[in-house]
Amino acid sequence: MLSILYSKIENFTDYFTKSQHGKIKILFKNEINIRLIDILMYFPFKYVKYTESKEPSNAFIGSDLIIWARVEKHIKSRYFKGRKTMYSIHVETRDGNKILLIFFQHNKAYLDKFMEKKVIKIRGKLSMYRENYSISHPSLLGVYDDFTQDEISNSTNYEILPKYRLASKVSQSDVKSIIKICLKILQNSVLEVIPCIYKIKELHLNLVGCLNEIHFPVSENNLSNSIKAMAFEEFVASFFAIHFARKNDKSNGILFTDHHKDRQILLDNFGFNLTQDQENVLNNIVKKQVSKDKMFKLIQGDVGCGKTIVALLACINVIKSGYSCLFLAPTTILAMQHFLLAEKLFFNLCINTELLTSKVKLSKRRQVLGDFKNGNVDILFGTHSLFNDEVNSDKIGLIVIDEQHRFGVNQRISLIEKNNEVDILMMSATPIPRSLAMGMYGDIDLEKITQKPSFQKPIITSIISMQKYHDLIIHILGKINDGEKVYWICHLIDDEANESGVFQRFEDIKKHIDVNKIAILHGKMKEDEKNEIIQKFQNTEVSLLISTTVVEVGVNVVDATIIIIEDANKFGLAQLHQLRGRVGRGNMQSYCILLHNCESSDIGIEKLQVIKKNLDGFEIAKEDMKTRGVGSVLGVEQSGDVGYKIANIQRDFDVMECAIEFTKKIMQNQINDDEILINFINRIMKTFFPNDYAKYLRG
Repeated sequence: MLSILYSKIENFTDYFTKSQHGKIKILFKNEINIRLIDILMYFPFKYVKYTESKEPSNAFIGSDLIIWARVEKHIKSRYFKGRKTMYSIHVETRDGNKILLIFFQHNKAYLDKFMEKKVIKIRGKLSMYRENYSISHPSLLGVYDDFTQDEISNSTNYEILPKYRLASKVSQSDVKSIIKICLKILQNSVLEVIPCIYKIKELHLNLVGCLNEIHFPVSENNLSNSIKAMAFEEFVASFFAIHFARKNDKSNGILFTDHHKDRQILLDNFGFNLTQDQENVLNNIVKKQVSKDKMFKLIQGDVGCGKTIVALLACINVIKSGYSCLFLAPTTILAMQHFLLAEKLFFNLCINTELLTSKVKLSKRRQVLGDFKNGNVDILFGTHSLFNDEVNSDKIGLIVIDEQHRFGVNQRISLIEKNNEVDILMMSATPIPRSLAMGMYGDIDLEKITQKPSFQKPIITSIISMQKYHDLIIHILGKINDGEKVYWICHLIDDEANESGVFQRFEDIKKHIDVNKIAILHGKMKEDEKNEIIQKFQNTEVSLLISTTVVEVGVNVVDATIIIIEDANKFGLAQLHQLRGRVGRGNMQSYCILLHNCESSDIGIEKLQVIKKNLDGFEIAKEDMKTRGVGSVLGVEQSGDVGYKIANIQRDFDVMECAIEFTKKIMQNQINDDEILINFINRIMKTFFPNDYAKYLRG
């Protein structure tokens, strides 16, 4: 059965149509070695739960609903002033609530199924249009002569629909039909997901059953258990990959010399003294550098605690000993900021810095790569571009990885393998217990920075209702006129379900504040646009930045003193704390304002109180985990880490702990059933690390 699971889809030509073969190639970017398991692990990125409701008046605007209604009349589209109007269908529920079904693009054959005077069962998102209930482009689930007994009964039916990332000319239904064929090929197989030697609670599920539930969920409970089971396997596979990569690395570290005077020049350029925690961590780093032991450290520290300055100080001994450094960040904006900070701090130190991202032109890229290889670039800053095999040098002495949790297992391993002797220094604002860090990375030293720099004042956090919106506008106008800068964070880009996005907020605020002082920033912008806006905000051109959470990590604007987070109750605790960390980075008093539309008794207010009362990111993260448990399965991105197909460290925290315990038992030879163990390890490595599993197993 395993041979079928890992067979190429070319072996099953008779099962797929020519069109489906073409769409598979599009989804997998013309990869020639697509296996059956690869298609089955094309997991949904989120799920939408449609709840059956008798009346729209009983539901929230923005709810995903299944509704029964009678078709009253069709209003066909027509041309008005050169533009084609929408096609609409008027329907009425059993209790007389009217709903407008709206179609901006329509197919006549489909619309004809909505027959007048018939009762229809539809699925869609409830919204408002000109003070009327409306649903845009609903899915038709059934047509009946009259309201049925099923509709009359007090059923609590719901439907869970997976949503897949799509490519050009590939629809959601295309993906589902392709996956359905793959499951049919495997329908007679029974493969244990979790070996009988180790079980998580009630996850006694076979592989085909798990995959079937993930793609065609029947219940929330089964879906959650299936995701946990697959996440367990992926965690175990990733721990083995890291373990074997580290185990096969027998080399010693590089012996660097201590250049205390050069580090002092950097600190003089910085203009502030290190905290005691920063001093302690730096001393521990230097001890490793001046020994022959290879350094593999993770610096944990809250937002704004000064991890970056410690990392740049660590680079000094490496560079002045004749070696070079790679400094990796998860976003172009953050890489650019690190680069600009380094240029300022390395003044008078004769250190050459360069920035390499995917946006660098080919001619410049070739020059930077050549200079780095020849030793003419001392420290190279960048994003994922640094994973490229072209980025190489015999003189790499240190790799710094900022926000390490944003990078996946394969990427971490590729950095480890760039130079067998290289030191690795990772940084994270996310608290990771030592047991989990050991599982994720192998033999790693944890360093913690808990103190904040003395020049930073504690951020004052306020919880304000949207009813005081106009008072807030007057307040921030005064701050802007005094030369301070303000972030305004929105949950959405465009308006949706009575929530304002960045564009609507911009349109309203520009009535009160000079439009030339306002800028918009969101994730759908091109990288160059984002960088240009951030730079304008960092200098004096822009005073108010209306943005989505694209600024959540790493954006450093010292004179930004206020951050307003609209619909703050829609964000997680850890995310709110990260956003709050965008201010308070200088020596001015800073404020975080949590705007909400909640009732005083809402759970959302309780969550905001946790942020208001607590400035410690580690404590907030713990509260976040208590509140969410492993998090909601529905409507949440399934992969929290780059490189993970389904596992998510935050959501699957408890599963990860079980996976680590299981992996340790294997490493310590506490499991005696060799045949089951070998089969299990072979299967998970071949599933999640198909290109490298044989290499890891040789370890």
